[in-house]
Amino acid sequence: MKKQTEPKLMNRKRDDATIDRMLAALRTLDRPELLERWRELYGTEPPNSSKNFLLHRLAYRTQELFYGGLDENLKNAFRNEPAPDRRMRGILQDGTKLLRTWQGKDCQVTVRGNKYEYNNRLYRSLSGVARAITGSNWNGKEFFGIRRDVKWKR
Repeated sequence: MKKQTEPKLMNRKRDDATIDRMLAALRTLDRPELLERWRELYGTEPPNSSKNFLLHRLAYRTQELFYGGLDENLKNAFRNEPAPDRRMRGILQDGTKLLRTWQGKDCQVTVRGNKYEYNNRLYRSLSGVARAITGSNWNGKEFFGIRRDVKWKR
């Protein structure tokens, strides 16, 4: 992989008028010029994307380099922490066992953090487990009878 080149944006005076002028200059470029700017800012070949996409990504990258981007602690936190499964957070605690009988066979699933264990295999979703059990697509919460209390509006 090609090493990213660091443009000399960090040496410029950091004020809003400067970044505004830089972003306005980007808007005047045509697609071939945007592709060249991509190579300068990212140090890689640009994707085969629309002018609008390139413009937005280059505007972001320009601001990232100008203002400094995320600090290293935050970058490391994003790299090392798995994303929580927000849909099921607070409903199923780690170690919870779900039981379901399917065509005469007892099926047991154990919650393991944000994954589900069935037959010594981890699945990312209950729907994946239900598919492994039945061979067809199911809503995992429906298959295992999990539901939140529904509050009806009057």
